Amino acid sequence: MFLGQAMLTFSRGGVYSFVLGFVVLGLHTLNTPRNRGRFLLLVIVGTVLLVFVIFPWLNNYTGGALAARLAELDTTGRLAAAEADVQAFTDYPLTGVGVGMATEYRTGITSSSLAAHTEYTRLLAEHGLFGIGALLILGWMLLKRYAANAPGLSRGFVAAFAVWSLSIMVHSAMRIEVIPFALAISFMTWKLQRVEEPLPEGMLTVATPSDRALPAGR
Repeated sequence: MFLGQAMLTFSRGGVYSFVLGFVVLGLHTLNTPRNRGRFLLLVIVGTVLLVFVIFPWLNNYTGGALAARLAELDTTGRLAAAEADVQAFTDYPLTGVGVGMATEYRTGITSSSLAAHTEYTRLLAEHGLFGIGALLILGWMLLKRYAANAPGLSRGFVAAFAVWSLSIMVHSAMRIEVIPFALAISFMTWKLQRVEEPLPEGMLTVATPSDRALPAGR
């Protein structure tokens, strides 16, 4: 449902980032033959529905505009803006041109006032070497949190949200609130476990630091 809604917004990058996040999450579930079979079945059924049912219906609903949009290779000024950001970093490598000043500096180079759409080049342009430091810290924090989570679905959630947000930052910078929200989810520690045996009567499992079973009502 959300993928169909994303297509109706004509957001190419949003659709591609969703696919990346979904694949990364799925790859972390392939720890048993049963899970591999489930993921493969989900991919096959989802692909068939998307290609032969959902996409044709949405494309017909938009009068063919959806297919035309997804077929476009034009970066709508994003590439030129990123190149201008790199030029700004080259001119001011230590501190950059200043917070919020990249758009003005970019306008003098490209004659376009397009706002930053690539967070990585914006950090270089506005913060210089400190922007590189911020990216390195972000990468280190994500890797540390990934390693702290248990293998399987827990790491899958961390990796999927991280990949989704980092890929969105390539073409949408930090212009929408859901990007830092997804990054925040990437920093979570997921406590996921299967209950193999039924609990005693009157007991229920709650999320506590020690993963204890507490009496019902507490």
